[in-house]
Amino acid sequence: SPSHVLSVLSALVFCFCVFLLLRRTSRKVSERVIFIMMLFNLIQHLFKWLIYPHHIAEGFTIVSTAYNMCAFLIIFSPIAMLVKKQFIRDAFFLFGSVAGIIAIIVPYWHIGSSPFTWEYLRYMICHVLLFTNSMLPLLLGIHKPSYKSIPFLGLMFIGAVGCIILNDTIFYAVGLFGEGMTLSEALRLSNPVWSFGPPESFSFIVDTVKAIFSDFMVISGKAGLPIPLIWYAVPMYVLITLIATLLLTFLDRKNLKRD
Repeated sequence: SPSHVLSVLSALVFCFCVFLLLRRTSRKVSERVIFIMMLFNLIQHLFKWLIYPHHIAEGFTIVSTAYNMCAFLIIFSPIAMLVKKQFIRDAFFLFGSVAGIIAIIVPYWHIGSSPFTWEYLRYMICHVLLFTNSMLPLLLGIHKPSYKSIPFLGLMFIGAVGCIILNDTIFYAVGLFGEGMTLSEALRLSNPVWSFGPPESFSFIVDTVKAIFSDFMVISGKAGLPIPLIWYAVPMYVLITLIATLLLTFLDRKNLKRD
C-alpha cells in the first residue's frame, strides 16, 4: 500500500538526513546525538503505556520489556555505545540495522491496519530510531566493524534470544503475561524470534521445518513442536556466521589483508 511504501522510505530518508547533519560534526557531537536518540527510544519503549494514549489503560505489560529482538536491542543499545568490546558493538549495530529495517519492511503486527493510529506511529518511531541509531555509527565511522567478531555474532544472537525467553518467562511467573495459559502455551504464543518454531501463517516454512525435524528435536508427546531455541541454534549460527563472513571481510578488508 502507499502507506507501507511511505513508511519504508521515511526510515531511509530520516537516517540519511541525520547522517547529512552529523557527517561534518566532531566525533564527540555525533556520539552524543546518537546516544540521546537511543535514550529517547529507550524511554518511549519502556513507558509507552504512559506516553501513548493507546496504552493508557493497559498498565505495565510484557510489551514494555525485552519481549522480542527489536525491544531487546532498543533496551541495550545505549550500553553498546558505552562498552569497548568490539564483538558486542558489532553485534548490536549490525543486528539493530537489520532488525529495524526488516520490522518496517514487514510490519507483521500491523499488516492491513491504518497508519493513522497512535500504535502505528509508536511502532514506526521506535523501529525507525532503532535502524537509524544502529546505522549511523557505521556510516559516520564512529564504529568500525572487525572481521575478528565473525565467530561471536551467531553466539550473540542465540544468547539474545535466550535472554528474551527468560524475560518472557519471568513476566509469566509474576502474572503479567499469559493469563490462563501454561508457560509453554504463553511462550509459544509470543514465539520470540521464531525460537519456538515458525508461525503457522508461514505454512511453506512450517512444512519444511516439520519435514526436517519430524524425528528429532521434538518435545516428547508434542509431535511437531520443536525444542525451543535448541531446534534452530546450529543452523542460525551457521547462517549468521556465513553472512557475517561475507559482510565483515568486505567492511574490514584492509585489516584482513594486513593480518
